[in-house]
Amino acid sequence: MDEYYKNTLTGNILTFIDYYLKCYVNGGFFKEEFIFNWQNNRNINRDFLQQNIIDFKKYLYDLTLNPNEINYCSIYDLYQKSENKNNYVSAFRIIGNIKNDLKYYKNLIFPKCSYFTQYDFDILPNWQAEININ
Repeated sequence: MDEYYKNTLTGNILTFIDYYLKCYVNGGFFKEEFIFNWQNNRNINRDFLQQNIIDFKKYLYDLTLNPNEINYCSIYDLYQKSENKNNYVSAFRIIGNIKNDLKYYKNLIFPKCSYFTQYDFDILPNWQAEININ
């Protein structure tokens, strides 16, 4: 994150937009309080993390109380269903672009910026060769 946004409300919002987009893609999230507390101990024990993660699909079901209203499938769900799960890798990210065009008003700085999402979906060479043959 650019220095303009560190330790600011805007920076916090952008960080959590990125975080929740990744949660949506991957199918689970941690409560914000857990995230802030986790920074103090950085416990990466899988059991500890699993106890605190919230399944996004279950969360949506609990909100609507009608499973028929939910049409959600995470990348993880798709991956588990895939017969080719060991043949590709994927990555998602939010990219910020800040131009050197700053506007000032009193003690506020307004950088000219934009954000966009990018993703990679890379097929591993062995599977690509199989696809090319067929």
